Amino acid sequence: MLSAAGAAVLSAQETPRSEINFSIGWVLGRDIGVTKSFGYFIVPQIVEFEIGLDIIPPEYPLMGNLTLYLPLKKIAPFFTAGAGFSITGTSAKMLGAGLKLRLSERTGLLVEYRRFWFTSSNILISDEERTPTFIAVGISYLF
Repeated sequence: MLSAAGAAVLSAQETPRSEINFSIGWVLGRDIGVTKSFGYFIVPQIVEFEIGLDIIPPEYPLMGNLTLYLPLKKIAPFFTAGAGFSITGTSAKMLGAGLKLRLSERTGLLVEYRRFWFTSSNILISDEERTPTFIAVGISYLF
């Protein structure tokens, strides 16, 4: 018979901790955007660290994000924040939020909102290009 602590450890070991997300959406007022990330749950189902590559034209940032979830039964609201750099030479920051709908133990659908801030010394980049808003739908897979 397992003790309560032993059962909790066994349960945590069985919980998938890695996740892949892919979202496609609209960069408001511009083009289609894409986000792709690989994440690891530091605290299962609650705190995740992600490395993501985003396509937010005209920028292509590689970012590290910290995401916090409220793990409800089927729907998990989340808040995310990140920072990184773009291959175009700008630095990038991002804040976002969304909902993840679990279809099974391993798969899910997500809806997300992200606001980016790009810093560049290029005076030809407009304020709109420096602060794009991204709204997307996507899929997630836990493993």
